[in-house]
Amino acid sequence: MSGDPERTLLADRRRLYAAVAAVAVLAAVARFVGLGARPAHWDEARVGYWILDYLRTGAFEYRAIIHGPFIHHVNRILFGVLEPNDYTMRIVPAAIGSLLPLSALLLRDRLRPVETVVLAAFLSFSPVLLYYSRFMRGDLMVAAFMFTAFAFLVRAVDTGRSRHVAAGFLFAGLGFTVKENALLYVLCWLGSLALLFDARLYVSRYRSPATDGGAAPVTARGDWTDVFVADIERAARGVRRVLPGVVAGLALFVGVIVYMYAPRTAVPGGIGLNQVAVAPGVVPDVLQEAVVGSAQEYYGTWIDSDLSESVYSDYLTTMARDTVAGALAVTVAGVGGFLVERYAADEPRPLVMVGFYWALASFLGYPAAVDQAGAGNWTVAHVAAPMAIPAAVGVGYVVRWGYDAFRSDDSTGVGLAAVVLVLVVAVLGWSSLSVVYLNATSPDNGVVQYAQPRDDIQPEMAAMDRLADGEGTDVLLYGSFMTKSDPPASSQYYPACSEWFNALPLPWYYTASNASVDCAQDEDALPGPNESAPPVIIAKADRDVTTVGNETEASLAAPDELAERFPGYEVSIKRIRTSDTPVAFLVDRDRLEQRRAGRLAE
Repeated sequence: MSGDPERTLLADRRRLYAAVAAVAVLAAVARFVGLGARPAHWDEARVGYWILDYLRTGAFEYRAIIHGPFIHHVNRILFGVLEPNDYTMRIVPAAIGSLLPLSALLLRDRLRPVETVVLAAFLSFSPVLLYYSRFMRGDLMVAAFMFTAFAFLVRAVDTGRSRHVAAGFLFAGLGFTVKENALLYVLCWLGSLALLFDARLYVSRYRSPATDGGAAPVTARGDWTDVFVADIERAARGVRRVLPGVVAGLALFVGVIVYMYAPRTAVPGGIGLNQVAVAPGVVPDVLQEAVVGSAQEYYGTWIDSDLSESVYSDYLTTMARDTVAGALAVTVAGVGGFLVERYAADEPRPLVMVGFYWALASFLGYPAAVDQAGAGNWTVAHVAAPMAIPAAVGVGYVVRWGYDAFRSDDSTGVGLAAVVLVLVVAVLGWSSLSVVYLNATSPDNGVVQYAQPRDDIQPEMAAMDRLADGEGTDVLLYGSFMTKSDPPASSQYYPACSEWFNALPLPWYYTASNASVDCAQDEDALPGPNESAPPVIIAKADRDVTTVGNETEASLAAPDELAERFPGYEVSIKRIRTSDTPVAFLVDRDRLEQRRAGRLAE
């Protein structure tokens, strides 16, 4: 194409940096505004509970079921400085998501300037990437770290600088400490490169091997082995050139893995990284647990087990539905960018091909790897991140098409290009607004996972926090759904008498509030008339059916025995899943008002 708007708008490299930086600033605003407005998801609460336990005891060990230790270590530090709550628990993923668009600059020599800025925009505002940047779960963070690792390695190929190789290995190491599916990224990269190499060998049969595949086609078939040998030799020279970076990168990778996965102990002289300074003899055991022990834990939890609930076709269908909900604009633009690059460009750029192959492999592969159909919501992030590369190319093509039409006074072409660009921006903008802010807990939102509380339980949790004074029982869990009929004497889950997983996300809140929690399995276990009643009582709500004339109405209410025993308590019914699990919260408003008045008087 003759038109090249980038030369006019972004010819100065400083303007390109400024444009991408501006996108990153907007990304940060989009992530940090109202960051704590959504109540904690089941998964956030579970991990948050264990981080608080780590902060309290100083003991840590890798549990594969709650994924990598990165967020445990960084949020333990954060919770030691700031109050643990729904906002502070999400600061780290929000910050990482805000910085992700800057990685587009690492690919600037492989993309046009406009494409680089559009890539940053897709990484910032694709709904699934934005939503899970405001969520304390590993998927966005591993996507960001592994995408950045890939971008640094591409930069190393472009510049031949060892520091970029080392940085790539460092970010890959961080990705492996966030979540175990970082390994799938490496497999996707290798598979994509294999496809790219196969295509290169195929094309080389019709090109002169002496010109590195760039000459015009010849009539006779060339010898593909010449290209194969030339590529291997070129790769070997490149590795030798950056060998110091490879060595440093491997050291950084292993160092990060050992540091993050190594256990910590509260027992003096025990097996823990925190004991190495005072008991150097524990080093071999610490290394054993950090590397071998963690690998065994991962294998036993995710490989040598059967956590799957359904069949591949069900998971793939869910993945497709969630991709439409959380990554429609980037997917459509990405497919278009791939087709244009593959079939219209004189020489398809390897980066664009790899980005599309990587995204496609993730789309087809993750349904075979996830342990539950509902996990498609957040796994779409692993499709959206690489798809942003061909998507940026697709949008860039439309920009150049419109610019060419403008230069040639083709009003129809200008209009069509404008319509396409407006549609992309509108779909991206509206879907992000709807998914992330307007319907962040709705069951109709395809990005929202089932275990997200549909209703806002934060007012009740704030009341509990205010009423938790450590004098007697602050919170009473009631009924068979919330409590065990035969509780153990002790448990790693607090309180031991609770059906802890049923109650999530509540354990995060009452642990963060240092609330004293007890259980009552049935009415006989409730406090008597002359006993001090806890200020907060929580139970699964009952369905109340009333008949007026010929009309029958069903509503949710607190269990009758609670309403009768505690008539002065204010009752609210909230669903702690997107579509079910209604819970009744009974709060002693008189004591709450007294507590508020007392604090105001202090």
